[in-house]
Amino acid sequence: RTLLSTFLEGQKLYTSLEESDLNSSNPAYQKDVKTAIDLLSQVLRFIEHQKFFSSNETVEDVKTSDLKYLLVYFYLARLEVKLTDGLDNRMKHLVHADELSFKFLTLCDQLELLSKEDKIAFEREDPADPSLHRIELISRLKRQKVVAAKIKEINRRTEKTRKAHENEDNDEDDDERELTLSLLQAAIIDSFQDKINSEKELSMLKDVMRHGGPTHLPPAPPRESFPDYHIPAQAPSLAPAPKSRRQELREKVFNPSWIQPTYTVEQGFDLDVMSGKVKLDNHEPEVKKKTQEELEDDEDRHWEDEKALRDARVWDAFKDDNPAGWGNRKG
Repeated sequence: RTLLSTFLEGQKLYTSLEESDLNSSNPAYQKDVKTAIDLLSQVLRFIEHQKFFSSNETVEDVKTSDLKYLLVYFYLARLEVKLTDGLDNRMKHLVHADELSFKFLTLCDQLELLSKEDKIAFEREDPADPSLHRIELISRLKRQKVVAAKIKEINRRTEKTRKAHENEDNDEDDDERELTLSLLQAAIIDSFQDKINSEKELSMLKDVMRHGGPTHLPPAPPRESFPDYHIPAQAPSLAPAPKSRRQELREKVFNPSWIQPTYTVEQGFDLDVMSGKVKLDNHEPEVKKKTQEELEDDEDRHWEDEKALRDARVWDAFKDDNPAGWGNRKG
């Protein structure tokens, strides 16, 4: 199974779930949700490992064949909230979906896919006031209709072109890119509304928990008693300012989804040696002892070398005193 086939299978399953008439609690529906999550999670791990999307790229730098995989974050966020495995896990699913949506919108922002209106809404820390929220909602509904019509038209045009050139090599790259960009715009619009819905549901769940509903948050640990030391009023705070949830999510956008190594290769090797997985040979190589004959041969060779050296020096002195051809001159 290739990356593309896994993505297309997950995408097809997601689309069928969106159009399904089955109740979300139906066992068959839930089975398809979990299958789609498994397929698209495989794709997510691969694209993050291969770093398909970089913080220094715009949408123009991303290949058409890679661009569609950005939708994986959106699909997984929507599938996560479809899981109905009890109220105890509901908050966990909503929080995970919110993280995926935030990562999707952050990547879209860095790739310059967000409109000016969306960018303002995405960077807003506090919820919009009711009047502004209504204006933004109406604007998104209008854009949603336009994008939906465009997607329908591209699909119709692509199908018509494919049938007309069924036996020919037809370059569909432009249509594919236009379709992917339109799907991303539709996903961006839906993500903003999904975020609002998730925040409302999370608020309701927390309220239920506070009032001792079907489930409850873990109790806070008991406060320890410390001596009542006097702290100067002007004492500077050494603790760093707490980060907002938005800051924490933004810092994790380009982090992979798997656990990273916590020690270096050298440290891992040392740990393997300590645990006995790797055994080192600490014995020094044995020095071969020479026999008496070998020692005598070495001594003879030593004296022979000294004799040869003396003879060479005598010959050099003779040549210096008797240059070549000097005895042939007439006196």
